[in-house]
Amino acid sequence: MRETTLADLGQQYQALETDAEALLAGLSEAQLAWQPERARWSVAHCLHHLNIADLGYQASFDRALAKLRARGSHGDGTVRLGFLEAKFAGMLEPPPSRPVSAPKRFHPALERPPEEVVAEFRAVRKRFRALLDAGDGLDLNRLRVRSPVSPLIRFRLGSAFVIAAAHDRRHLWQARQVREHASFPGS
Repeated sequence: MRETTLADLGQQYQALETDAEALLAGLSEAQLAWQPERARWSVAHCLHHLNIADLGYQASFDRALAKLRARGSHGDGTVRLGFLEAKFAGMLEPPPSRPVSAPKRFHPALERPPEEVVAEFRAVRKRFRALLDAGDGLDLNRLRVRSPVSPLIRFRLGSAFVIAAAHDRRHLWQARQVREHASFPGS
């Protein structure tokens, strides 16, 4: 995908919220914290990883949206991804073609209570929707934001929304694999 719209991104983020709520429905704290193996993440770990990464993006998004508003940089809602941005977003889509280790600063805290992680996850999702709404009418192709992974990596703001959504889908898919594991505990 090399081009999308802000409206489509809104639908993608809504679908992510719906998928996450279906995934979380009826899970106990013990189920949220259950790990298939010691070195593999639980459902709560997957969500906490997304919280860390998405909060890193959101601060950049806030600043970029303020700059676009101040400059009067209006757009028609079209988001254009460069070749490398589209390639990167595609690599993040589930199911992963190969495992990738997250940088240490994006590793989930093992001691966080699962209910706190879920509450934060819902708040982060709500904030993303507000940021998308704030981008309505602005040219999201006009300004670049830093990746939370490295200050050397920069994406167009609209592309960063696409990449964040792909990353979220990847780890919700991962969390669903945990829930569907043959040894996943009953309530």
